[in-house]
Amino acid sequence: MTGMATRELHVVGKSLPRFDAPGKVTGTAVYAADFALPGMLVGKVYRSTQAHARIVRLDVGRARALPGVRAVISAADVPEVRYGGGLKDETVFAAGKVRYVGQPVAAVAATTSEAAEAALAAIEAVYEPLPAVLDLEAALAPGAPLVHEEWQSYTAIPILHRDGNVCNRARIVVGDIERGFEEAHRIFEHRFRTSMVHQGYTEPRAAVAQWDSSGTVTVWSNTQLPFEVQNTLAEILQTPPSKIRVVVPGIGGGFGGKLRVGVEHFA
Repeated sequence: MTGMATRELHVVGKSLPRFDAPGKVTGTAVYAADFALPGMLVGKVYRSTQAHARIVRLDVGRARALPGVRAVISAADVPEVRYGGGLKDETVFAAGKVRYVGQPVAAVAATTSEAAEAALAAIEAVYEPLPAVLDLEAALAPGAPLVHEEWQSYTAIPILHRDGNVCNRARIVVGDIERGFEEAHRIFEHRFRTSMVHQGYTEPRAAVAQWDSSGTVTVWSNTQLPFEVQNTLAEILQTPPSKIRVVVPGIGGGFGGKLRVGVEHFA
């Protein structure tokens, strides 16, 4: 203990510069949205404008024919794989119907951002609206429209108590509730509602991907959980995780909003 007490400490109790400070204050730090490779294509996602609707027709012919467009893909072009955490209910693209506003329907790759935007504008989707559930109580009501009609066939961890629009039911019992009410000086009961919120990071989700001749893909992403993204990509691409390398450049804010796969699977 004497030796420890007299040893000079180099970190503890010292004011040290942050390793990432010079790059951030000088503007030289490379964030995922800044990252680029030679000859890189620009990708953009065509998303649903409907909360719940059947896809009657999806026409990408005009988009594919535009100058600078290298690829346009939809559910018809990728394996039908469901992925997710405890419940496998997500697909890369909507197939047959859309379940929320913003759900990916197609994606384009082009030589420039302008060409990619033009390709999105050239895609034509025709929807047949379906009854939608827009709040919690409506989704739980008897006879409510099912967001996922085939929910019973989805793979899920056994501990989930699922039923229709409910992906899990759980009870947390701590303490003696009845006694707490009896001994309380005041009891207040009210209902509070709040709008949907999302983390306020300044950098959008971004990803760059590159395959090499050995069949290994490297993904540069601003995810907060690189190993989570690696495993999810392995599930989607149906390839071993050892064939996927996820590199995280600088992250322009996340606050928990960049934990799961975002746009990496499109890249």
